[in-house]
Amino acid sequence: MAMIPPKLLVVVCCLLCILFFTVDIITPLGVAAGVPYIIVIMISLYIPNNKVTIFFALVTSMLTVIGLFASPIGGEEWKVFTNRLLALLAIWITTFTTLLIKKSHYDLANMNLNLENMVAMRSAELEKTQARLMQANRMAILGQLTATVSHELRNPLSIVNASLYLLKNKLDNTSEPVCKYLHKIEHNIKRCDYIIDELLDYSRNQNAKLSLQNLDELIKSIIEEYEMPEQIIFKCQFNLGDKLAYVDGLKIQRVIINALDNSAQAIINNKNQLSMPVISLLTYTSDNTLYIEIQDNGPGIADEYLEKVFEPLFSTKNYGIGLGMPIIKKIMEQHHGSVEIINTMDTGTRLLLGLPDKDTANTAWQT
Repeated sequence: MAMIPPKLLVVVCCLLCILFFTVDIITPLGVAAGVPYIIVIMISLYIPNNKVTIFFALVTSMLTVIGLFASPIGGEEWKVFTNRLLALLAIWITTFTTLLIKKSHYDLANMNLNLENMVAMRSAELEKTQARLMQANRMAILGQLTATVSHELRNPLSIVNASLYLLKNKLDNTSEPVCKYLHKIEHNIKRCDYIIDELLDYSRNQNAKLSLQNLDELIKSIIEEYEMPEQIIFKCQFNLGDKLAYVDGLKIQRVIINALDNSAQAIINNKNQLSMPVISLLTYTSDNTLYIEIQDNGPGIADEYLEKVFEPLFSTKNYGIGLGMPIIKKIMEQHHGSVEIINTMDTGTRLLLGLPDKDTANTAWQT
């Protein structure tokens, strides 16, 4: 019954009322005159709206009273009248019982819903707690790894770098193949240094040293020192003008460099590049927020990786340790800013960095 649509049950109740009333006015039912109407009230138990139950209670009561005068006399008048009163009493007792049952069902359903919501909330809290514990465990491991790497590799790398410098001076006029291999050694030393720097930057929990700066001018100075690969077209458009923001210049420099490195590597490693490789940097303001937008026309990020790019140690590259984007997120959070990746597979990636302007930042620091 519970699966039958309420509208169909209303129609059934109406038809039953007509049927019982027709039988009542044709045949002297005696004490059973109002009993069939109880069936109508009981069917309304499966109709969620209480008003429907009350409506049919009124209708069946009215039909019972009308039947008193319209149906054939089945016995003494006082007995017929008494039977009709008993029928009315049965109808309303059934009605109130039905309403109580429906209320208890409604309360039980609410309790179940509240319980499900509580379980869902507790499950979500447990998942968050578990994620935090896993993150803390990762950070602890990363801290130990960083201490080991920085201690065990810095000194050997310094010796190798110094030896390479001496070799380059001694073999300055040697053949091209030798120079090629010396260049590879130098490149990989820088790569190892970069990995150590990434580990140190992420494991350190240094607060941002904020100062009021012109964001456009800061980004221009960072770009002037950045070495973009020659095969990539780099476009810049600065629209902030004299807008100021509280930033740590060195940390913002790290953010910009990491973002440009990611875009450059994505384009260079894209073997299916059909158009000229382009990276564009755009600044603008909207709703008291200063935005830095960095976009490339590389291969984009696969959907299954999009939610993981900010996780420490996650990387899809053959090299690297997956700390570039986590460092960006960490620094932006230190500035009360935001970071968002807008990805279109096969047509590139857009990184949107948001920083509060000086007035909004003042409010944020105070709260």
